[in-house]
Amino acid sequence: AELKAGALGGAADDDACTFVLVDFFDYESQATPLLRGARPKFDFATTYKVHVDDFFLRFLALEPLTLELNRNKGADFELLARCSVPLGGLLSSRPRLVLEREPLYSVRDGAVAGYVHVEVRMALPVAELWGLFLGRNPSERERLEAAAGAALPPAQKLTPSDEARLANELEVIVGGARGLPGSARRPYAHYKLLHFGDAFTDVVEEGGGRDPVFNHRKGFPVVTDKDLLRMLRRE
Repeated sequence: AELKAGALGGAADDDACTFVLVDFFDYESQATPLLRGARPKFDFATTYKVHVDDFFLRFLALEPLTLELNRNKGADFELLARCSVPLGGLLSSRPRLVLEREPLYSVRDGAVAGYVHVEVRMALPVAELWGLFLGRNPSERERLEAAAGAALPPAQKLTPSDEARLANELEVIVGGARGLPGSARRPYAHYKLLHFGDAFTDVVEEGGGRDPVFNHRKGFPVVTDKDLLRMLRRE
C-alpha cells in the first residue's frame, strides 16, 4: 500500500503500524501482517475454496471484496480507510483482476487516504456457469448483467488537481418523523452513509410528541469518481 501524509490519524508516518482486513463472501476476515511506515509491503495472499452455485454467482455480480486499512493502537486498532473492489470481472472467461492503484477512502472524511495493489483471480473460469445461470433467471438478467458490467478497470492515478476537481459534498437532511407510537419518548434518528461512521440527529426532548421535528442537516465530503457512483447505485 501507499499511504498519503496525514492518513495515519496523526501518528508519525514512519512510526505507525498498519494492517489490512480482507472481507470476502461469508468467510471470516483475514488479516495481513502488521507493518510499519507509510509504504507497507504486505505481500499477503489468501485462498478460498468456493462452491460455485447460483448464490455465489449472484454474489460475484453484486457484491465487492472489501479491504479495510487499520492502524494498530496497542491492544486495539482503529479503522482508517476502506476500499471496495467489485468482483463482476471474475465472471468473464479470463477471471483475473489486477488493480495497481486502487484508492483507499478515509472513513473520517471520504478523501483518498492512499492506494493499494490488489490482485484477485479464480483457478477456473465460471463464464459458462454464469451464462447458464442467466438463462435460468431471465427476470434477473438485465439487473445482474448491468451490475457485473459495473466492475471497473484498474483505477487511474489521481493527481492532486484531479482530486480537487472531483471533491464534492453529499448532504443528508432529516426533517422529522410522523406517526410515532405514543410511547416514544426523546426520539432521535440514526443512519449510516456509505463508508462513513454512524450519524445521529439531536434528541427531541419532551414535547416532540408523535411528530418530532429533527431539522438535521449533515454534509459528507466525497470524491465524485466511479467508485462513489457505483456505491450510490447499489446501496
